[in-house]
Amino acid sequence: AVLRSGARPGDRIVVTGSLGASAAGLALLRSRAGRHRERILSRWGVERMEAHFHPVARVGEGQTLAQCGATAMMDISDGLALDLARLCEESGVGARVRLPDVPLAPGLVDLGARVGADPMDLALHGGEDYELLAAVPPDAVADVRRVLVERFGTRLTEIGEVVEGAGVVAVRGDLEEPLEPKGWDHF
Repeated sequence: AVLRSGARPGDRIVVTGSLGASAAGLALLRSRAGRHRERILSRWGVERMEAHFHPVARVGEGQTLAQCGATAMMDISDGLALDLARLCEESGVGARVRLPDVPLAPGLVDLGARVGADPMDLALHGGEDYELLAAVPPDAVADVRRVLVERFGTRLTEIGEVVEGAGVVAVRGDLEEPLEPKGWDHF
């Protein structure tokens, strides 16, 4: 079994699929009144709500990541920022995340214009996507990416790296700032 506690400095941070679809579905449900009603009933809106109500667990993908050498792994149920902070804490490491590389769910940018939500905020903090977050040795990333596409048609995106120290830093161009570990907290 691959636990949250095995990430090592130098490992790459990867995620399966795309992020923010479930949070977008919830945002659409919350905007049901008035002028947004017709947008909710669009095909795009129905797909976002489906992502919220019926997330797909990446069981086979998790097994493949484990077989290909993932050192730490968990699903993204409470938001990338919070779940990555938990993985780092369990492993006794920090992480640097390149925000432009975070894979946004299709249509997420359009949602911001429709209901006033920041697409990156939905992807980082929205949760309930149930995609996988993993730490993978650098030399294994290309192989696991290829195998996931071949077996499942699932995209794997490298979004950062594990570093020594503690905490998660968000990087966008030359700007670096702490990534607040917020998301859904059950307690």
